[in-house]
Amino acid sequence: MIQIGEADFISPIVISAEVTKEGDFIRVEGTVSTSIRLPCGRCLTVFEAKISDEISLIFSRGLPVGETSDAEEKEPTADEIGLIRFQGEHIDLREAIQEQVVMMLPQKPLCSQSCRGLCPRCGADLNKENCDCKEPVLDDRLAILKSLKIKGNKD
Repeated sequence: MIQIGEADFISPIVISAEVTKEGDFIRVEGTVSTSIRLPCGRCLTVFEAKISDEISLIFSRGLPVGETSDAEEKEPTADEIGLIRFQGEHIDLREAIQEQVVMMLPQKPLCSQSCRGLCPRCGADLNKENCDCKEPVLDDRLAILKSLKIKGNKD
């Protein structure tokens, strides 16, 4: 099992792609999918999810990798125009695919859209139980704003 950040990859990464040569470029287009196990961003329950996305990668050899000596004549680098540089007769797709899979990971994973999360006061999982906490927890750093009076406010 591979782990990246808090995500465990529980199934192999499946790639279905078409590779075409277009002049000096090699284009790889298709889909990438896998299954992951990760904690919910609200309640911390570990859950499984399938992720899948389309990919489009363009590889090239012979593009500059740095600046030229004349600042006015600077050619764009492969990274600046979204190309992946390779050398030799073979292209190793592993690193490029791994980058694509990492970008597919959810920024705020949720076990479900209706996840209620944890009580900020007692830590109870609100999906499984109700808690008896009445008052919301106030951030002490913002307590000064409670006494703020705004013109036109009826209070």
